[in-house]
Amino acid sequence: MTCLRKEREDHWIKTFRTVYPYGLNDRLKDDYMTDQNSTRIGSKFPKLKRSFQRISRGFNRKGKSRLNHLEFLSKLDNILKENLKESLNLIRMSLFSMKKIELK
Repeated sequence: MTCLRKEREDHWIKTFRTVYPYGLNDRLKDDYMTDQNSTRIGSKFPKLKRSFQRISRGFNRKGKSRLNHLEFLSKLDNILKENLKESLNLIRMSLFSMKKIELK
């Protein structure tokens, strides 16, 4: 009975991913999790099913066209005059979406 209980406990620890460093459990079966071997703990978890198809983030990404530096400065000027609270969010989003060459 103890063996069955330990097997089910191991199953639920893996399913809920509660092993150190992600949770409070410090061992998986008889293997103690320490800082030295915590890097390999992710491989012991069962695979997660995706709820949606991931979008490629490569060069062929479709969607909004990226800003150039002149459009960014124009938008920044307008938002600083109209809505100061939203200006930091616009700056963050715009800078991360701009091409490196435009930032230079």
